[in-house]
Amino acid sequence: MLINLIDNAAKYSRDERRIDVATGQEGERVFVEVADRGIGIPATEQERIFEPFYRVGKGLVHEARGSGLGLAICRGMIGAHGGTVEALPRPALSGTTIRITLPDVNRAGPEAVRAGGEMNTMTGPGPGGIDESGKE
Repeated sequence: MLINLIDNAAKYSRDERRIDVATGQEGERVFVEVADRGIGIPATEQERIFEPFYRVGKGLVHEARGSGLGLAICRGMIGAHGGTVEALPRPALSGTTIRITLPDVNRAGPEAVRAGGEMNTMTGPGPGGIDESGKE
């Protein structure tokens, strides 16, 4: 997912292809932000870009290749792990910041992940009858 966000940042940037990646922690959540200095996303469309097949209808977007599925898939996968994905404006600079947040399971515990979606845990033998220790 991070590769998709960085690829989008590069595709929708103008001549200055500087991409900033930041990480951090806020309480029991961790975050990753990917920020570009590109064409930006109008406030009215910052939620719509996460809809399948939706692409912003102006400028450079028509020159960049894409299906409009990447951000929808990203949001779905992050949501399944109890996280969020959102688009934020960059008021001081042109461009957009995409922010992913996830529960910090080291602080919040696995219950925080289950709140957003079923955690895929395995008890006992898994696929092919092999348990978590690798024994059959």
